[in-house]
Amino acid sequence: MGRDIVEVENLSQKKMILTFCLSPDVFNEITSVFLVNKQSYEVPTVIRDQPLLRIDLTPLLTKIDDNINFLVYMQLNNQDRKVPVRLRSTLEAQPQYVANASDFQDQVALLTGTVNDNKTIGVCRLKNHSYLRQEVTDTLSNFSSEMNCVSNPSKGSSLFVEQFSVEQATLRLKIKNIENFNDVKIGFFKRSNRMFFLTEINQDHQTLVIDLSRFFVTVGKNAARYSIGILSSDGSTYHPIVYPYKYFKYKFNRYYHQIELQDIEHSKNDSQDEMIVPYFSEENELSLVVGKQSTVQSEASGLNTTIINVDIINKVVILTFTLANPQNLNLKLKAIRYQSRTKIAPEIFDVPVEINSESKAVAKLNLTKIELNHFYYDAFAIVEIDGYELQIEVKKSDARLRKRVQTRIKGHDYSDWTKRKVIYPIFIGNNFRLAMRDRDDAERPYDFLKYQIAFWSYRIFKNHFNRKKIWLTYEKESKRAEDNSFYFFQYMYQHHLNQNVYFVMNANAQNFKATKPYKSRVLKFMSIKHLIYLQAAELFVSSETPGHAFPWREKRGMIKK
Repeated sequence: MGRDIVEVENLSQKKMILTFCLSPDVFNEITSVFLVNKQSYEVPTVIRDQPLLRIDLTPLLTKIDDNINFLVYMQLNNQDRKVPVRLRSTLEAQPQYVANASDFQDQVALLTGTVNDNKTIGVCRLKNHSYLRQEVTDTLSNFSSEMNCVSNPSKGSSLFVEQFSVEQATLRLKIKNIENFNDVKIGFFKRSNRMFFLTEINQDHQTLVIDLSRFFVTVGKNAARYSIGILSSDGSTYHPIVYPYKYFKYKFNRYYHQIELQDIEHSKNDSQDEMIVPYFSEENELSLVVGKQSTVQSEASGLNTTIINVDIINKVVILTFTLANPQNLNLKLKAIRYQSRTKIAPEIFDVPVEINSESKAVAKLNLTKIELNHFYYDAFAIVEIDGYELQIEVKKSDARLRKRVQTRIKGHDYSDWTKRKVIYPIFIGNNFRLAMRDRDDAERPYDFLKYQIAFWSYRIFKNHFNRKKIWLTYEKESKRAEDNSFYFFQYMYQHHLNQNVYFVMNANAQNFKATKPYKSRVLKFMSIKHLIYLQAAELFVSSETPGHAFPWREKRGMIKK
């Protein structure tokens, strides 16, 4: 008979080291430790010092997401299956991380999270698979917080709110018949995983005051949606808070003051694009949404854009688009904002918007009057509604437009020859970006002429080149001949010359001379033959991506793999 559980005599956590105290017979049976959620992660570092078993959680921080509960399991040498780890119920001393001495039989679990922009893992215990209490230790700033949550409570009857207001990061609400609850436990029900997070409250007469800053620091800034409610005394039911008979003319009016996360304590280094917004759902339930500013504001307003055209003409990015307003809100379209995708102090360029004769909005960004310093810039429509500024992401577009922008470089590209920069529009999926990168040496005007010749040559004689069954090998940026790809090419040249294997190499590279004995099968980088064979190749053999066989790595232009 195998074990159904592993009982732990004692348990402690110091920074990222979790220590289990085990009985000798259990200690000798354990072969490995696992963290189990939807996936199973084996802990790579296990230190044995009988009767202590220590595991280092640090390597797991790069592999797992924030705010995920993990159960601790151990593999035994005489069993195929993993078994859960629990604290013994006979302990007399009460460890600091456990709330009640009667709960020592509970299963050991972990919770991942982010505190002060540093990823952490905290030890916790699971009470009857319902209550969760944890202490997170931030290894860099020694910031710690304690959180209570309940798993999968059922939804009970609604409670009516009589007054509600939002002041900075504080919610103030007066609930009808709140005196019927002996101990008011208020919190946030996360809809995605059905966890109910309890939070601290203050009471001002009959008004409940909720500080959202502590809640955010505890659960993190990941996009999520919560219902606000009051938990029953036994933790089995939560009662949603609703605003009865409240009429909202527009969906936009259901959303209240936005709380920008960089204004919340412990969030100074987080993205300025994240926010918390209290709102009332269609059932008038008091709720919270955490997410990107543009996503939340688009949801509230119903506004969305459609890109009609984008070109670069005479060093000016011309963006033509429409703005749909399904709620018929009284709004003013102020500008298009290009904002760098950086978390701290993003670069912002606002471009005035004109309405053309076809009632379409046009924004013209003069590239000679700005200095771009980052790779990607998002585009947003800046809209004002009743003195309130919204930021709506510009992203919806026609598939034919996306294909034209991706394949036709002429008219969609600006090269600053003095600063060696290239600026161009790009679509990643359906998302529009303005991109900037360093100009490659192989992007001179006559290189683009070779590019056109190679493209049409392959199109005309496609069947001929495809019958060659070409394999291309190359190394980093096609400037090296010293790694596995080159050795593979040498082997194929010496032993399988009947296979059309070619090595791509920049003629100006330092060790280009190493390819001289094989020059009949060496393609000079950016030669017409190289560009033709690049299109015809049926196989790429390299430790690098196919982008290293071409001057620019993003999938632009007519030649791309």
